[in-house]
Amino acid sequence: MSLKPLLQVQSLEQQNKVLTTRWNFLKDQDNSHSESDIKAIYDQYMSKMNQEMKELNYEQENLELELTKVLGTMDNFRSK
Repeated sequence: MSLKPLLQVQSLEQQNKVLTTRWNFLKDQDNSHSESDIKAIYDQYMSKMNQEMKELNYEQENLELELTKVLGTMDNFRSK
């Protein structure tokens, strides 16, 4: 019997232990945030996005008004 397969199995078992330890550590890190913390972060993010949306809508309205004025001015010059 060759020693190589046995060493490979031992190496894989060791890697598995390391990965299991890392996985458990990461799961514990994720659980450090309570549901209310996550909801607060989400609500804050959504509030910011809503504010940005309002600002973009306001800017769009202003640009559309400006475009209408420019097109009207162009029509006036064409008609003269």
